[in-house]
Amino acid sequence: MSIKSFVLSAALLGIISAPTMASKLTQPAGSNNDALLERQLIDRDLASRTAPIHSQADARRYIASNAGRKTPFTALSRGAQERFLQSLVFTTKGLASFEYADLSAELTATQVYKLLALFGAQDSTHFIPNLRVVDSTDAAIVDKRNAKIGPLTDYPGYKCSPPATCEPSFSTICIGSNCLVR
Repeated sequence: MSIKSFVLSAALLGIISAPTMASKLTQPAGSNNDALLERQLIDRDLASRTAPIHSQADARRYIASNAGRKTPFTALSRGAQERFLQSLVFTTKGLASFEYADLSAELTATQVYKLLALFGAQDSTHFIPNLRVVDSTDAAIVDKRNAKIGPLTDYPGYKCSPPATCEPSFSTICIGSNCLVR
C-alpha cells in the first residue's frame, strides 16, 4: 500500500467515524448517568431523613432546646436567624427552599454547610453565591465541580411553591428534588 493510499484510507476512516465519535461525546452515557442520578437522589433522601429538622416547628424546637449552646444557628445574628426561619418552605420530602441572602452576608461556606446539614440540605451550599471562603474546607464546599447534575439540581433565584413548582424569587434556592413531591 502506497503512502498516498494509506493517507486517503485514514482520512476516509476519519470522516466516516467522526459523526459516530461526536455522538458518543455529546450523548449522555445512559446507564452511567442514570446510576449517578439515582445515587444522588438516594444520598439526598437519606440526608433529609436523618436530619434533625423537618419543619418550622422542628427548627424552633431545635433552637429552644439548644439555648445557650453554640449551634449552626448561633453564627447568625438574631434578625438573620428569624428571616431565615421565616423563609423556610417544607414539603413531605423535607426542606424545599430557603432564603440565602443573610447566610451569604454573615457566614462562611463551612458555617452555611453545617446549618443546612441540620435540614439534610448541605448539598445546596455551593449554589449560594458570594459565600466567604477563609480556608480549604470553605473552598472545597463552594467548588462548582461538586455540583449535582440533572434533575437533582437546585435552582438559585427560585423558591418552592408546593406542590412541585419552583417559581422565581430573589436570593432564594429551590431544592428541586424536594420540591417535586411524588
